[in-house]
Amino acid sequence: MAINFNYGHKKTERRNPCAGTPAKSGSSTARSREGFLARGELASLGVGFVSLSEALDLTTPSGRALAGMLAVFAEFERDILRDRVKAGIAQARKEGRPHGRPPSVAKYVSQIRALAKKGLNKSAISRRLRISRTSVRRFLARPVPRRSGELLSV
Repeated sequence: MAINFNYGHKKTERRNPCAGTPAKSGSSTARSREGFLARGELASLGVGFVSLSEALDLTTPSGRALAGMLAVFAEFERDILRDRVKAGIAQARKEGRPHGRPPSVAKYVSQIRALAKKGLNKSAISRRLRISRTSVRRFLARPVPRRSGELLSV
């Protein structure tokens, strides 16, 4: 595999275009079969891949076979991880635990309530606090828990 490290220089580029991809590690270059299939397109252009840290040479048939197997296992591992994350999110929702990004209005709770009690509309509250009107609307639409345990909307 010829690697042209002077790629980008007009004179050298015309005589010897970049014909390789230097990489320290092959682990991040393709994490699925589709990534390795994209390498097939590069191979059709005469570009080869040789890892500098692992014994992985995709210019040989055995190297391509090993890379294909590694891609299948990487995709399998990614799918299992995705399933575990989805199961964890579903379990958290089932148990009523919060999931995701906290609401942006959390730091303005008392100010929003006070301004709403004064009679300001949602647009005026959002302009005064410099937050979105939708965030104010969503917050005011939620029921507010009272100390005695019953719910009261703002």
